[in-house]
Amino acid sequence: MDFAKMLTHHREAAGLTMNQLSVKSGVSQPYIGEIEKGKKKPTIDTIERLCAALGVTLSHFFSDPERSLPNDMQQLIQTTEKLPPEERKALNEYLKIRLAVAEAKEINVIQMPVKEQEELNAAAYGGDLDGISEEEKKKFYEMQKKRREDEEFERNNPDKK
Repeated sequence: MDFAKMLTHHREAAGLTMNQLSVKSGVSQPYIGEIEKGKKKPTIDTIERLCAALGVTLSHFFSDPERSLPNDMQQLIQTTEKLPPEERKALNEYLKIRLAVAEAKEINVIQMPVKEQEELNAAAYGGDLDGISEEEKKKFYEMQKKRREDEEFERNNPDKK
């Protein structure tokens, strides 16, 4: 994909008009239009300013859009990279719990009251599971175990998805 198409792709993925990108980047709107039409080739400085305004790294900007992560995922990665390792670990545990609870609700295996969900979320940050019934804990942990087993099966048997 050429630069003009990449810029248009990333600008549209970010939900920005040329005018909005111009304001955020400090690059004139007519110049952005010329770049997107393939009539102008920007300097490295201009590319860096456009990437910063789009909220993407240079490597993400130039990666294949078919294989690259969506902008919101890229921004999530960039944000978490700034966290200390122990906070990244806590965040990952929190996300796993949120996913397990969401999956459980989706398949109606477990229907936890909001208070218990909040306590499980707190557990991801080093809290405990006081206040959650043993039955709900058991269901929750069984579902986590089943999900891990399913993930392991899929890793070991990619052709049987």
